[in-house]
Amino acid sequence: MLGMAYNVNAQSKVKQYSFSVYVSSGTARSECLDIKKAYVSPIVSYSFDKEYSWNTESQTMDLASKWSKKCQAKFGITKTYCWGSRQQVWRKNRSEVDEERDKVIVDLRRQGYSVTDNYTFGFNYKYN
Repeated sequence: MLGMAYNVNAQSKVKQYSFSVYVSSGTARSECLDIKKAYVSPIVSYSFDKEYSWNTESQTMDLASKWSKKCQAKFGITKTYCWGSRQQVWRKNRSEVDEERDKVIVDLRRQGYSVTDNYTFGFNYKYN
């Protein structure tokens, strides 16, 4: 009986994947223009309730917020007015998100940003 309840509960969740980018904006003040750095998060997952899987906006904002705070702490970013988050969409397929992340990294490098996308510290968005 317990196993059946667990299966029903597990099937009511939809696991989706995303990533976030914390990037210097260069628009706030002239002192921000020369920063040209971007920090691309690892791919993270979240299990949405199946009936609400289309409503990912709050999780996207939450991911961007947590990633920006992690970057601020790890890289000593104090001029937060020079930075912004680029929010990404959630997808059911991890490889699609990985491809999209790679394209974003290539595009940022093409624009002259110094991109950090590999980290010695962990970043776990949610444990589910």
